[in-house]
Amino acid sequence: MTQTTLPTTKSAPPVQVPAIQSLYPYVVATLSVIAGAGMALYRLLMQLGSKALQAIILFSPLPLLFYLLSPIFVLCNILLELLVLTPMRIVQYFANALYPLYVFCGVACIIGCFLGWLANFISNALVKSMRRQPVSSPPTTITTTTMTTGPEIKKEETRLRPLRLGMKARKEGELVGGGKSNVLL
Repeated sequence: MTQTTLPTTKSAPPVQVPAIQSLYPYVVATLSVIAGAGMALYRLLMQLGSKALQAIILFSPLPLLFYLLSPIFVLCNILLELLVLTPMRIVQYFANALYPLYVFCGVACIIGCFLGWLANFISNALVKSMRRQPVSSPPTTITTTTMTTGPEIKKEETRLRPLRLGMKARKEGELVGGGKSNVLL
């Protein structure tokens, strides 16, 4: 028998595993045991609680009290239905039915207020612009000369007052409609 030897090869150095990775299986196992114990404790408490609750309900006077007071509960239910719920449903029905009209009137009022404000603003601006004095004021007196055939020349002076909007114009105490006008054409 002959022995053969295999050639030796150099192996790679072993890879070091971090400490956290080696702890991972233990952490998972511990958490699953804790979760299982918690679920078992929860089931036990629920069963004990339901048994205790059944005993309390069995010996409780509440069902008998509810049975004796049931006519009052029925009367209160009927009164609630008649005096509160039915009128509330009627109001809700009419509110839903009239909602488009309410919105239309509301929008109309809002637009009306806006247009009224805008008209007021524009009219005030126009009135203020008409009340301003022009840069060169018009003559306040007009002199008229009348020539005659002789050496005499007649001069007449007429004083004019500026016209005001909304008021009657006057000429030296006279009303416009009562005679002479101070507007020259």
